[in-house]
Amino acid sequence: MKKYLCVLRLLCIAGFGLSQVAHAANVDNENLYIEQVKPPLERSMGRGQSALWILSDVATQYQPLQATPAMQAALQMQHEGRFLDALIRLDEAVKNGQAGGDAEAEINLLRASFLLQGDQPQQAIKTLAPLLGNTRHAADAYALTSMAYLQQGHMREALDAAKRAQGQGKDMRGGMLPHLALSYALQGAGHLAEALEVMHGFNAQISNTGMLNTGTQNTGTQQRAVALAREAELALTLGQAQSANALVHQAQAADAAHPYVVAVSGLAYLIDGHAKEAKAAFETALQRDSKDAKALFGLGLAEIKLGNFQAGQEKLQAAHEADPGSALILTYLGRAQQQSGQTEAASTSWRSAQQADPRDPAPWLYQAQAELQANRPLEAQNSLREARARTANRRVYRGENLLGEDTQLLQANLAEIQRKLGLESLAFHTLSDPVSEKNAANLRNQADLLQGRRFGESARRSLLLQSLFNERPGNLPAALDIYGDGAGLTGATTPQHGAVSGLSAQQVSYND
Repeated sequence: MKKYLCVLRLLCIAGFGLSQVAHAANVDNENLYIEQVKPPLERSMGRGQSALWILSDVATQYQPLQATPAMQAALQMQHEGRFLDALIRLDEAVKNGQAGGDAEAEINLLRASFLLQGDQPQQAIKTLAPLLGNTRHAADAYALTSMAYLQQGHMREALDAAKRAQGQGKDMRGGMLPHLALSYALQGAGHLAEALEVMHGFNAQISNTGMLNTGTQNTGTQQRAVALAREAELALTLGQAQSANALVHQAQAADAAHPYVVAVSGLAYLIDGHAKEAKAAFETALQRDSKDAKALFGLGLAEIKLGNFQAGQEKLQAAHEADPGSALILTYLGRAQQQSGQTEAASTSWRSAQQADPRDPAPWLYQAQAELQANRPLEAQNSLREARARTANRRVYRGENLLGEDTQLLQANLAEIQRKLGLESLAFHTLSDPVSEKNAANLRNQADLLQGRRFGESARRSLLLQSLFNERPGNLPAALDIYGDGAGLTGATTPQHGAVSGLSAQQVSYND
């Protein structure tokens, strides 16, 4: 009986209806209800929008302006991952008359924050609705409402609420939450440059004025660090690695121990090729939580980049065990398995990733590359077609330049498939597609195809090569002397297909 009463109370706190509570008494496994409010391991915004784009907990964490002892206790419970205990503590404060007027409004904002972190967006929206007309708290209420819509995949409603949040906070010393919400909502709409501009403007304003409306100086420092890290994260989506690194250093100076700052730091180091620094950042995160799936994942990638392949694969496996439903982790675990010759295990991982996030192209690309390695070009062609159909979904975390690189990678893989099918002329035209930006790898691939058809002179005199390298015929750079005669006049006895046929899961990645 006591257990049923506990379930009943938890359901009421979480905002469930009476009909659901009555039904609970007839359910054999009450733990199903107890577990409905819990921190999810991986929350892909838009339910499959993209494996890489997830809503960070910092985007849903409300910081009270005047925290009562009950709020402080609830925040500590939330920090420890005890969301149900935190909700119960807030509920008791209201029932015992410990919160009146403004304090009750802040408790409801905090309750909505906990519900969002427990993946209960609809209940959060209901909790926030009465606060949207509260002059003092409307900005934060609209910001959290925007986050709730993002969790549900309602991008238009999320953007509208985020704009209202920033509008409400314009004439007062607003906190970080409205700006953070708008940056995520704009990202959800694919407007990465605008999202970056929002966070840059906010950080510049704080830097110039020092104004940040927070309850304590410590909270203000933390929010400053988070805002800088968020700007760095957005800079990475636009390929601005140097700017991102500078922002990371500023965020670390403000609060190097903040989990979000550590995570973004590791990501920035990893993308910029500083694997040792990335490893250190992810190891720091794991000291706080040894089961942190994202930190284990990042550490695995860092180890692989450092050449520690066995250790890297073990960390990726550990990340998968910590978060079995993560499409991102499954994709790269499959890639590592393919590298170590575990082809069946790799195929299983990619199939699971495709089911976990049907909109993510990465597992399809790696599957196509594995099939190409196994000399199954027709199967590779089908997998590549699936990858191409999903590539546009990456625009929520890939700017136009990076999406262009994705297109070039897909074209190179397609050209190699066509070459293996004996369609070399078609492969050359695929690489010559005008939508593809001409770069060294693309031009080298074209030269390889010409060489394979014994058109060494044509390759040597290729206008594309001349336009890129500005070299006179008969004076090719050593890196392009693929015919071995210093001038490209005779052609090679045995064609050596380079960058195209060398494409494989080991060498080329969407996110390298």
